[in-house]
Amino acid sequence: MGLIFSKLFKNKNYILKKNIEDDINEEINRLGNQHYIVNQLFGDIFKAPLTKNLEKGIKVLDIGCGNGIWCLEMAKTFPESKFYGYDKFDVYPLHNIFSNCFLRNKINDNIEFDINIIDTLKNIPDQSFDYIFQRFMAIVIENNKWTQILKEYKRILKPNGYIELLEHDINMKIIGDEKKIKNSKKFIGSINKLLQKRSINPNIVLELDEKLKVGGFKNIIINQEYCFLNSNNLGRICSYYVKESIYAFKDYFPDIDDIFKKLQEEHINNNVYLEYFNYIATK
Repeated sequence: MGLIFSKLFKNKNYILKKNIEDDINEEINRLGNQHYIVNQLFGDIFKAPLTKNLEKGIKVLDIGCGNGIWCLEMAKTFPESKFYGYDKFDVYPLHNIFSNCFLRNKINDNIEFDINIIDTLKNIPDQSFDYIFQRFMAIVIENNKWTQILKEYKRILKPNGYIELLEHDINMKIIGDEKKIKNSKKFIGSINKLLQKRSINPNIVLELDEKLKVGGFKNIIINQEYCFLNSNNLGRICSYYVKESIYAFKDYFPDIDDIFKKLQEEHINNNVYLEYFNYIATK
């Protein structure tokens, strides 16, 4: 069964280059690699202690579902549960593959999913979902909107419902002398400035536990994993994912090829890694 994907549309609030037509497969592949890395690092595609509930049947929301791969895999594994994935850009399959999986860019016929999220969430009734899953939205959500978004998540969660957030720190780190990755530091510094101009906090990944507390959540658990770019098969995939992510910023850097060559050399010759964070909390 072939997957049919539509075009991506550019949006001024989304910092990553949105690929159109010829580049659409690159964006889909990047999201797929992202999914694989997380699965391998954490041992599964979700960490919330909800396996029995999912087997019995619950209602799940995936905000910013991307290519829909998380929803699709979860729907296949847990046929009694229903999965709703929303994203501004419909790079997901445009026809239902599983009857319990609904991938959309609209909450209903009149309300489109908005990349600012808050307006979208306000159209969802109280206590609609048992489990909310969100990942890799740190470079999308403006810093002053996190608390309000999390409060909306709490509102639409059922009593004792779970929320799970997954992100990686965009700052590349090294075991050893940081001077050995000066080009990587310089490039990430430029990305941080681009984010800050859009009121996005480049360090929000390290602050989500506090944001969850302010949002009214409790029983917060933090899982942390590391992916080294110069080690084993996973490291090679992670390195390729980093390359894809670097080139996703090519609209901002005309000399992106030269930049990547310098960064790649640093990553090959040093113990450079990405740090992933998984946050779980209850209403």
